[in-house]
Amino acid sequence: MSLNNIVNYALKNGATEAEIVRVETISKTAKVLGEKFSYTSSIDIETIIRIIVGKSIATLRVTTDDEKILKQTVDKAISIANNSPEDPYWESLTTGGKAVTTDLKTWNEELSELDIGYMSEMLNDDYKYIRRLTDSIKMVMVSYNYNDSRISIVNSNGVDIEEKVNGLFFLIETKGIREGYEAATFGYTRSKSLDINSKSVIDDTFKRNRELLNAVKADRIYDGPIAMDPLATATTLFFSLARVITGTSVMEGFSPFKDKLGEPIASKTLDIIDNGVLVGGWNSRYFDDEGYPRGKTPIIKAGILKNFLHNSYTSNRLKQENTGNAERRGTSLTVGITNLMLEGKSKDTEALLSSYDEIILVKNMPMNAHTTNYITGALNLVATEVYYIKKGSIEKVLKPMTLSGNIYEALKTIELGSDTEDTFFNIITPTTVLKSLKMA
Repeated sequence: MSLNNIVNYALKNGATEAEIVRVETISKTAKVLGEKFSYTSSIDIETIIRIIVGKSIATLRVTTDDEKILKQTVDKAISIANNSPEDPYWESLTTGGKAVTTDLKTWNEELSELDIGYMSEMLNDDYKYIRRLTDSIKMVMVSYNYNDSRISIVNSNGVDIEEKVNGLFFLIETKGIREGYEAATFGYTRSKSLDINSKSVIDDTFKRNRELLNAVKADRIYDGPIAMDPLATATTLFFSLARVITGTSVMEGFSPFKDKLGEPIASKTLDIIDNGVLVGGWNSRYFDDEGYPRGKTPIIKAGILKNFLHNSYTSNRLKQENTGNAERRGTSLTVGITNLMLEGKSKDTEALLSSYDEIILVKNMPMNAHTTNYITGALNLVATEVYYIKKGSIEKVLKPMTLSGNIYEALKTIELGSDTEDTFFNIITPTTVLKSLKMA
């Protein structure tokens, strides 16, 4: 089945412009929940058809690539567009462009041959390893998840691209009980190859869970500074800053930075870059979800807001450069981060934490981050892994505490450590210190 045939069919039957996106996803999972092992695999196909008639737009999604059904869907989309109001801001579908020629290592052939049998062996090996560790800490769940996506995009403006990405994700969840107090945590890692160090993740997760069982109640309110490890930092920024540096947020008027291009919004020591072509990056690709080349976009440089992220629509409407950050969520086309990297002036993490007489360190993923008011930056999170550090040494583990303050104000005094990690939020960051947050 040729996507070009569907585009030509749309043009011949009344469409001014047409775009067809086909995504085939292969998923394989090996999981043990308690003592129950399960293995699943699937192949899913979705085709998204976007039709423009004049300035009226209709987008439909079907879970097939059958040519007959696609043509029927095109007919339906043309009918919907003909009976829909025009978008006065519409200009055109993207004309695409030339992608980077660097090997981004988005797809690993050896990894693509991973089968359920081998995943079962990996899981069983980890399970036996965990059984030797189990004491006050119990394994709740362990899983391997493999995903392989093959993306094809064709439009009537000359875009005709295909690319593929794959990766392997490992997750462990644990729980412990001591003297009636219960604590749980998780650990993860992901890889673009078969080389995935699950044992170190298992060891670290069990260690942290044991520490959490020794937690004591905080004796007072801590009015900063607060340190966050890479995942805690990424969690906080994903539900705040990452949502308001997009052309969509500017266009819709809810970004607090919509009128601040060229102005300082963070510490002079901070750089933030969205790098969609990072070699080996989990979310790297040659093209975005419209078929426009991805690139490397500076968002903040020395504390100054330099750019927003755009797809073709937001860039046209706001008269700014397309950054190749189109992201599809079903039939909706929006703007998303790729690999968001925190860089700039940094200090060895141990030295950074030791530079304070006392500091609170938040690890892992705080709860309720999704409730962050990303328009104002107001936080009200629950940190479940909290460490009190005195003169560089962990003195005690604290029971869950509420983390509050304003993340945008905190960025004005942010300090960076050296332990940079790629998190599952696709934010690459070291441990950070934020001075204006509070814990109670």
